[in-house]
Amino acid sequence: MNANYIICVDGLTGVGKTATARLVANELGIFHLKGGIFLRTVAFKTMQEGLQPNDIKGICELISRTSIELQEVKRNEYKIIVDDIDVENLLWTREVSAFVPEISIIPQVREYRKKWLRSVVKGKNVITDGRATGKEIFPDAILKVYLSCSLEERAKRRYLQYNKVTSFEEILEDIRIRDNKDSQGLIDRHTPSNDALFIDTTFLSLDAVVNLIIEAANKTLQKLSI
Repeated sequence: MNANYIICVDGLTGVGKTATARLVANELGIFHLKGGIFLRTVAFKTMQEGLQPNDIKGICELISRTSIELQEVKRNEYKIIVDDIDVENLLWTREVSAFVPEISIIPQVREYRKKWLRSVVKGKNVITDGRATGKEIFPDAILKVYLSCSLEERAKRRYLQYNKVTSFEEILEDIRIRDNKDSQGLIDRHTPSNDALFIDTTFLSLDAVVNLIIEAANKTLQKLSI
């Protein structure tokens, strides 16, 4: 069977989705797509142009004239080029992270996102990470994984990721707020798909989580003869 396949790694804020998906991608030799790129780009551009989240018409017009491209530097390392400008280092700030939920609840934005993500993965074997990619974007993915973790442990990991520049208490509150918004959005991102592999990572190392996913992926690929 010669077919392209998609693996989705979804889960809570700060659970380690991107790091996990990147390592799995390297092990399987497939493309890794950060599912949050589109929403972060739109949030960044919306902030940059001074638009408010309730200006749906303005945001949709902004998206329609914005070019978002991935420029590969080396395998699974790429620049995010927005309107010919490299914005990779500008999309992952606390400010953008805090603004993303305001953008992500707009139905029209989510439709644009779905089309963009599907166009990027076309013709590729892919692992993507996000909050509800398996539910919303790629329902036919061969493997859907949902990562969970305690609030405190996620805050600790994010605290270390930010090199302790931001206080632990601020990060804890940021994640608590994001969790609340995620549970009240268009799709409950706290509830995994019925067919998802659920992994509680609270007491697991990154390598242990990666190994569980690779094992599940290999079994599925063998079964499907891909």
